[in-house]
Amino acid sequence: HRLSVLIAGVMGLREGEVLGLQRGDVELGRSPAILHVRRSAKDGTVNGHKARVLGDLKTAGSRRDLEIPEPLLADMKRQLDDYVDSVPTALLFTGVRSRKIVSGQSIRNEFNRAKKAVGDPELMDMHFHDLRHCALTYFAQDGATVGQLMKLGGHTNLKTVAVYQQSSADADERLRNA
Repeated sequence: HRLSVLIAGVMGLREGEVLGLQRGDVELGRSPAILHVRRSAKDGTVNGHKARVLGDLKTAGSRRDLEIPEPLLADMKRQLDDYVDSVPTALLFTGVRSRKIVSGQSIRNEFNRAKKAVGDPELMDMHFHDLRHCALTYFAQDGATVGQLMKLGGHTNLKTVAVYQQSSADADERLRNA
């Protein structure tokens, strides 16, 4: 599930969006490579029992096509080749035993184990959702417009996007130098 962290942290997808990705959502054979965000994994019911299901995205604006950054292409190809069935609806990430939709708690537990293995005390308070926040904040700091941030994050509300445009000492210094 290493790639799930990279997708959230580099492309800014929500946890459910990452876990809802299917083989057909990845187009590596074109330039630029594209990732289609079309569904979200969420808690639901199947035959009256609590289950993880694929459902709608958070908002209509969450449906988007994003360029896959070149540094992620090799990891994306490896994931598809090594772990994903060949049918277009095969999930990119599945439970190790169940081979079904990964629960959000499972991915968060794996993320927490990985943080501990790294051993950096500054990472200990970081949550999986913080990866999305970091990615979108870095896009803003690197000059993304409000419209670009809305597209990248799948937002429809300007107030939500404003969170990622917070000022930082580094961004202020770059602006002064520019």
